[in-house]
Amino acid sequence: MKPLSFDAIVERHHADLPVYVIVPAVVVDGFGKTSTFVVDAVVEQQDIGRRSIKPWGDGRWFMELTQAQCKQLGIAPGAKVSTAVTLAREIPDELDERLGELGLSQQWLRLTKAQQRAYAESVFAAKRPATRRDRIDRIVASLQSR
Repeated sequence: MKPLSFDAIVERHHADLPVYVIVPAVVVDGFGKTSTFVVDAVVEQQDIGRRSIKPWGDGRWFMELTQAQCKQLGIAPGAKVSTAVTLAREIPDELDERLGELGLSQQWLRLTKAQQRAYAESVFAAKRPATRRDRIDRIVASLQSR
């Protein structure tokens, strides 16, 4: 899918809260989403990885930026940033293959979207192949025990 681009202002409502950018509804509409979803994001032409776009609750959407990302990008609240987002894969290939091999795809589909996202993101976040395998093993065991 082609990246959707937009300009945004980096915002923060309180010093104890994360920094975020408001994601225009037209971007969310372009993906056809109605609840939290994950994108691969580029801010100021730098890849910042997988980020969740979440509903604000009043028709607005937002994407958080970590302090480390803001420091790396050299941005602070009030900065205008060019942003591009692409819909991210929802499930790691290794997990999808394993579920299929073991006949657990239907159990996966019975999970809520939030549960699926939490499991999938734990695998995506693993840096080492062994950690990815361990996390997949735990997910499989959890699904088998249902």
